[in-house]
Order: sequence, then C-alpha cells, then structure tokens
Amino acid sequence: MGEPIDTMPHTWQPYQGQRHAYPGGRRTNGTPVVFLCGRKGEAAGLDSDLCSPPRLWWTCRDCYREARDRQERRHETGFAAVSYSS
Repeated sequence: MGEPIDTMPHTWQPYQGQRHAYPGGRRTNGTPVVFLCGRKGEAAGLDSDLCSPPRLWWTCRDCYREARDRQERRHETGFAAVSYSS
C-alpha cells in the first residue's frame, strides 16, 4: 500500500472572532491555511489549547455551509473512511 491520504473532511478552529474550518486534519501552529469561506489565516494546531473560550465563538456561516455541503457530497458518493495512495 502507499502513504495514507488525509481523509479528515475539515478542522474547526477559532480565528478572528469566529470559528472557521479548513480542509483536512489539524495542522501544527502557524501553518498557513485557507478556510472554507476563502479567508486566509494560520492554523491553531496540534500544540494549541483548542478547549479555550474562543472555541465557543460564533461559527462562520460561509464555513458552515461549505462544510455541510462537502459532508453531503461525501455521503452521496460513498467516500471511504480510509484511503491509500498507490
């Protein structure tokens, strides 16, 4: 088999007063990401305290809609929970 492909659909995190999501699994702190709403920022990743009060911020509506739409597409296509590259 090959290297595992990141099958985590998206990751939520606090950013600039709202909760935003970016594609894939959690990244290390400071990694550049593009959120599902199109904004650019940095991941608050593996070494961040994601249980802090900002975790309770309002959710970005555009990120929410895009995350929901992506989940629906994954469900409709029967995307496997784990995939491997060849």
